[in-house]
Amino acid sequence: MDAVTNPGKYLSLPTIWGRTKTEALAYIKERIMKKIGGWKHNMLSQAGREVLIRAMA
Repeated sequence: MDAVTNPGKYLSLPTIWGRTKTEALAYIKERIMKKIGGWKHNMLSQAGREVLIRAMA
């Protein structure tokens, strides 16, 4: 039986976490920033933006 060096991803997340979780999860941050980036600043309060980000993450 051969050893697996990179088992791939499950639900768009790496199946084995390395030391750089920040890099592995950076795409989630980018995706959220793209979604809220186009909105006007006045549409949501700071608390509303926090709720939106937590709901998407």
